[in-house]
This record gives sequence, structure tokens and C-alpha cells, in this order.
Amino acid sequence: MIVQGDYVGIDRTRVVVPLIRSSEVETPIPKIMPSIMVGNEQFAVATPQIIALPVAQIGAVVASASDAHSDIRRAIDVLTGDF
Repeated sequence: MIVQGDYVGIDRTRVVVPLIRSSEVETPIPKIMPSIMVGNEQFAVATPQIIALPVAQIGAVVASASDAHSDIRRAIDVLTGDF
């Protein structure tokens, strides 16, 4: 999931957070791993695995997580120490 804002003028990479099927997460940490729905499937936002990837390695957009924006933003803030 791309979490980098459009206003950031970096064209070659995007900051992303992987999504993991909730059924595959052993011990979810709700404060830093909020849940979102993609289609009919529940995913955990794996915020501790945040990374920058080259744009060429990122696939097409398949869904929007805008409904969970506040939870995702809060998870990033908690992970980074509320900078």
C-alpha cells in the first residue's frame, strides 16, 4: 500500500507498507497494524515493514484505504515515535 503523499517530489520511489492477510498474522498489534478490507478480504497493514520501493516494482492500484486513513496515519506516527 502506497503511503507517500502525492505532494512529495520524489519520482523514482514510493514509500509503501505491505499488506498481510489477517489470517496469516500470528499476533497483530492493533496500534501499529490496523486492519483494512480489500474486496471481501481482511488485511493487516504491516506498518513495521514500511519501505521505499522503486516505482517500477509497484503494481497497479487495486483498492483505496481512504476509509482507514486515520488509523494508518496513527500507526505510522506510533511506529516513528510521533515525530
